[in-house]
Amino acid sequence: MAVRVVCRACGKRLKLPEGGTQRRSAKCPKCLATVDLTAALEASVYLPAISAPRAETERNAEKSPAKRPPSASVPPPMPPKASAKTTVKTSLPPSPVSTKATPPPKASGGLRPPLAKTELLSLDDETPLSLDDDPPPDGGHPAETVPFRVPVRVLADSARQYVGPCFAVFVPHGAFLEVEPLKPFLYIPVGCRSDAPAAGEMTVTLPDKRAVTLRVEARYARPLARDAILFLAGKHPVPVAADYRRKWWLLWLALIFALGLASGPLVLSQTANVGLEFGLMVGAAFALVGLVANTSVVLFSRRSVPAQVAVMALLCVLVTGVFFFGATAYLAGRKQAIEQVQTPIVEPPGPPNPNPNPPDPPPDPGPRRPDTHVDKAYANGASALDEGPAEVTALNIAPDGNHFAIGYADGSTRVGALDQPAYETMSPGPKVDGPVTRLQFDSSSQFLFATSSTGVVAVPRNGSPAAPAKINGAFVAVAPDLANDRVRFAAVRGNALAHRFLSTTFVLTPPKAKGFATTVPKDEVTPAGITTDPTKPTGPTFLAWTPADRLFAGAPDGSITIWSLPMKAETVNRDHKAPVKAWTACVGTGDFATGDDKGTIALWLYRGGKPTVEAVFAAPVTGLSFAPSGAWLAVTDNTGWLAIIEVPTGKVVQRKKLAAPVKALAFGPNEDTMTLGAGKTVEVWRLSELMK
Repeated sequence: MAVRVVCRACGKRLKLPEGGTQRRSAKCPKCLATVDLTAALEASVYLPAISAPRAETERNAEKSPAKRPPSASVPPPMPPKASAKTTVKTSLPPSPVSTKATPPPKASGGLRPPLAKTELLSLDDETPLSLDDDPPPDGGHPAETVPFRVPVRVLADSARQYVGPCFAVFVPHGAFLEVEPLKPFLYIPVGCRSDAPAAGEMTVTLPDKRAVTLRVEARYARPLARDAILFLAGKHPVPVAADYRRKWWLLWLALIFALGLASGPLVLSQTANVGLEFGLMVGAAFALVGLVANTSVVLFSRRSVPAQVAVMALLCVLVTGVFFFGATAYLAGRKQAIEQVQTPIVEPPGPPNPNPNPPDPPPDPGPRRPDTHVDKAYANGASALDEGPAEVTALNIAPDGNHFAIGYADGSTRVGALDQPAYETMSPGPKVDGPVTRLQFDSSSQFLFATSSTGVVAVPRNGSPAAPAKINGAFVAVAPDLANDRVRFAAVRGNALAHRFLSTTFVLTPPKAKGFATTVPKDEVTPAGITTDPTKPTGPTFLAWTPADRLFAGAPDGSITIWSLPMKAETVNRDHKAPVKAWTACVGTGDFATGDDKGTIALWLYRGGKPTVEAVFAAPVTGLSFAPSGAWLAVTDNTGWLAIIEVPTGKVVQRKKLAAPVKALAFGPNEDTMTLGAGKTVEVWRLSELMK
């Protein structure tokens, strides 16, 4: 049988006559170029040695066993083993279509034995080929099929001919077993019965009833064994090497799809004003999920490249759909919460009375109530209180919405009520040693705390004793809520941060003293669970208790150290990038706010979680105050800017440059009024007039 090849130099069809296949190369008679015969020899070696015998042939074979046709599945007797000093010389089989199988040599122990050594001719000695003048078959010459060689191990052989490692070579008409390349010793034609005794194994029954059990010893053993069984049954095309290679370049496409998933959360975080950091975290999470899913498709799916790309795209669409469904539900819930905060609930009017009673005569109004500063603010847009003895440095309105206090640079304070006539003067409050830096009421509006650089003076709201109680400390923070008629406070003393309780009895009736009734250790109680006081934080730039009973301390770099009860340190927060010196709390909602020297504010909601950070100004924040409902936050800087922030979203809704910088502010006493301190004067403003 002639071997046909094509010259790669001139493109001529050539053929090598039978018997000329002992060489690996030859010359083209047209252009004298060297032609590699390896592929042609493989195609000629792996030809079907037998076909499945028909029933009649089997009956004839049973009747005449001496004339039974040879079978490639029954090899001739094995040759005797060579001695240790004997050199065995191998060569290619003389006839690739011989029906006799070549017995395998002794296995060397490796998965793939080396190629047999053959004598290579020089260019001058190479066999010249002849031109192939035979007419091509219908449809032209078939394309060359590269045999698929896979390492296997013969586990069992009913003929007891060979057990051990070898190679399986898959071709369109069946499979060959060989130990040395191009020397098959067993042929398994298509149509043989085969099954899978275990994963990665297959048992084949040959036409002569010989049973051979094989195990594929490759990374893709399971899928290849499954496909080989279907192939031998005629239900699957011949396995080829390309079907079992991993397409690593598809991982780049998987990464591109995963990065595309991150774009949705990023865009939505900007359009919905939920923060870039939130969008980055959600986008990274979705990108990771998409990358893991797409990588699994690339590494473990054996579908075609278009099918794998379609599956990856479908996964990305599904993940994106899940994200947008969840985001839509979240935004709808947040919008409803904002509307509930902003819109008061108005009960619908009942049905009209068909027989209404005549209206009652109007009551006698009596003498007209004198106007308060709030009345004047509604009528005229603003109302100014009497000037104080020095510059205003602190201002606060009690949680009851009526009482308020003003602190001045000379250490004096004044206390009054917003429902008192505007012409009445305010009562004097406690005097501290140094400028008043902060005024604070407890949540029940019973006590007033005036802060200076040396501590906190605590007095009853309705009157200050001659020698008021004083809590010493470089920084002192008082909790807004009383704990069983005790004042909770934290104070920086020396190099320690002390957490203590002070009885309200000491504040109501302090011992007689000159100046201040300063507390001593016996007057203070250490909370249960605290054995030693923690080291004071670096700085600090501020010290404050939140309504959630968490203690905040600011460092010069903007970081905030947080303790929960009883003085359990939490993770340091680093959302601020500049020192924090302004803070405020909303007793009604429990929310907390901080402002730093770069004009950035952070909203700490009572329910916990990461704060909402918003850059409001380019100058240091000097004042913060929540509205009575907690829905709005007023912010001022040291250049005279005033901004109103919507708390649920953290976004600025109004902004106004005032005539002079505000030294102190308090949002209230109502949602549409605000009290500001500038110079020696405090003014009550109608908010709509102030923000014109």
